[in-house]
Amino acid sequence: MSIFDRAERIGSRAVDAVMHDGSFTVYPQLKATTNSRAGADPNRAEFSGRRCILSLLSVESGLQLGVRKTYRESNDFRTVSIGRDFYVSIDRAYLGDNELKQGDLISFADYPKWGRFKLSAVKPDGKSRVKCDLIAMDVET
Repeated sequence: MSIFDRAERIGSRAVDAVMHDGSFTVYPQLKATTNSRAGADPNRAEFSGRRCILSLLSVESGLQLGVRKTYRESNDFRTVSIGRDFYVSIDRAYLGDNELKQGDLISFADYPKWGRFKLSAVKPDGKSRVKCDLIAMDVET
């Protein structure tokens, strides 16, 4: 292990100590096929972790309005919609031997009104963390 790997791991733990948003529970799911719906995965057990960083950023989506012309008319770039970008970042140490997969469900113990989220993408976030993009499934308002 290089000194940079160690420094990155120490930095990840420090970020968790300062910015963590509580514990989480992952519910493994099977992918839906053509003739069936997605359901609980019997080969993987649900598991909990103690720290994660949850982000609920407001995102402005710029859209091109009007006709695109090739000559000297400008296109109209306006922010037509504003939405939220949900993602969670989890240190691999809190996952243990468990694995996060696209389609799994996750809930956060400190935010029970938010219900469950679906993992739409699982990507590395440095060497010691995993970043998961989320889709809100059943959020109470």
